[in-house]
Amino acid sequence: MNTLLILVGSQRPDGFNHALARAAEALLAPGWRAETFDALALLPHLREDLDEPGQDATLDRFRDAVRRSDAILFVTPEYNGGPPSLIKNALDHASRPRRDAPIAGMPAAVIGATPTPGATAAAREALIRGLAIAHAAPVEATFGVAEAHLHLDADGYDAAVRAGLRPVLDALLAAAHRPSPTRDDLVAA
Repeated sequence: MNTLLILVGSQRPDGFNHALARAAEALLAPGWRAETFDALALLPHLREDLDEPGQDATLDRFRDAVRRSDAILFVTPEYNGGPPSLIKNALDHASRPRRDAPIAGMPAAVIGATPTPGATAAAREALIRGLAIAHAAPVEATFGVAEAHLHLDADGYDAAVRAGLRPVLDALLAAAHRPSPTRDDLVAA
């Protein structure tokens, strides 16, 4: 069984982005299971002295979850033209320590939802750029939901949103099955 790690950059469990994560999870191909790391808000702010294991139990658990996964799905709102600190801090921690970064070589994709017309474009772009710098393997496809409140009801997101998610998930799951460079190759680059 393959594992998709889902990281949601919103602290509102009833919000647009948690609903988007649930919609993505429902579309997973057979042979995949989703695991959501639900303690991003408990991660300490990035400091180099936290690079070594044993400094923070939540951080150790997070990095272990990244290492155990086969792919990562970042689900982000957009605040002030970028991703929230919650999701950016998670990306930064997953890229450390540089010599053994759990995210190095990891296939990753970015989706997001917002009540505004921007569809989280700036946040998604910033995360893709950050993933590339962190030596992850981001897929080019992203997906954003603009005016999310118009696409969401008590049963979840509508067919248009689910259809928009499909190519991103397909690309991400396909990338997880391609051979990728070793972590040592990526960190040395």
